[in-house]
Amino acid sequence: MSTKQHASLTKNPPGNLKEAIDWILSVHGLDGGKGGDGSQELRQEVVQLLGQIPNEYQDQNMLEKVEEELNKIAKADQLIFKMAKTLNKFIDGIAKQGSQGNFSSHKKDTYTSNAVKRDGELCACIFLGCIPLIFGGLSYLYWQCNDGKDNMWVSNPYWKAAQRNQTKGSNKNNPRWKGYYIWDSSRSNTQPAFTAYKINEEHKAVCLYFECSGYDHAKLNGKEAIDVPGLLNDLFPRDADVSNSNYSQYIKQVLDNTAQNVDYATTAKDNPFTFLYLASQYYFQYKQSQLTDCNREPKAIREMLYWLMALPYTKVFQQASEAIKQGITKHGSGGTPAKITFTNGVTLNSATSPFDCYLSTTCHYASCILMTLEGRLKGNTDNATKSKDNTLLHNIYSNLEFKFHYPDTIDS
Repeated sequence: MSTKQHASLTKNPPGNLKEAIDWILSVHGLDGGKGGDGSQELRQEVVQLLGQIPNEYQDQNMLEKVEEELNKIAKADQLIFKMAKTLNKFIDGIAKQGSQGNFSSHKKDTYTSNAVKRDGELCACIFLGCIPLIFGGLSYLYWQCNDGKDNMWVSNPYWKAAQRNQTKGSNKNNPRWKGYYIWDSSRSNTQPAFTAYKINEEHKAVCLYFECSGYDHAKLNGKEAIDVPGLLNDLFPRDADVSNSNYSQYIKQVLDNTAQNVDYATTAKDNPFTFLYLASQYYFQYKQSQLTDCNREPKAIREMLYWLMALPYTKVFQQASEAIKQGITKHGSGGTPAKITFTNGVTLNSATSPFDCYLSTTCHYASCILMTLEGRLKGNTDNATKSKDNTLLHNIYSNLEFKFHYPDTIDS
């Protein structure tokens, strides 16, 4: 957890989830300060970066839709500003009353919108680097604070007879972060009582997650975890089933639904964040494809975690899902489609399991582990080999930070 307030948006690039969100709010003048609004300059520079991607390289339909929305003149209609407004709603919803003055990672009186005018491309690189970190961090928080099919009290809110035969006062933990249910045999009805967890309640999973993401629990209000989804509803598509018992399957729905609906005029307007996330994926895939002389092998656990953060944008990652399917088909059981069931009951199905999202969500979680260990991401600590510019997250995802070696094929 970092409590230091930075005096510059370009000299102090974001290093955790909180700082990434605060950086975007500061650029848009939504942090309560007097620095002005640099959103127009930022969106123009982002369009320039996305325009580097060759026509034949990725999903041009998606990229054209993003660029079309970014080029809109009215600020209220622009993707980045809409996303920033939703992030601002989230921050206003979790900040303790009276703490807003020092809640942001940036000092409000030191930033001016001239920073974006002066270092536009640098700011656009920082912005694109923030997107994967925020997407992974907030989508997981959103899913965990929602109800799920894995929660027996959602599908059937009353105790079954077999479930009543427990010791008085025993409790059943909700598989997610909302709280827990408890049955008391002295109660006359058959419905369990629910105790909600609060986001500032120390040692509870939801509070720990906020702390690992850079937040000081003392500056969080007493909002219950059950209320968090209402602050984030506008970030993620409503047609994806957040009650899905598997987070990776939920993310698969989010991305597939967005990609499939790209031609609908209102889709990008309604889901600006997901569109920007997909655009950032294509951008970092392209940036990695342009690198040469990437020979570094990770030699420590922290380097292995950074290696995982950049993996989803490599050439070999695009082959991994199909290779896993082929392996299950070859070695699994159950005919077609083949399955592999592990001792803990988890089953992988060659036809229906979202292997790409199983892998990508694992890679996103590597950043959470690093933030927990380091407080904020530090990147390559070897000054002789690290990138010289100041775009930490951008350089991690584009592999400029470490220049790790990734094989070209699964076999190699």
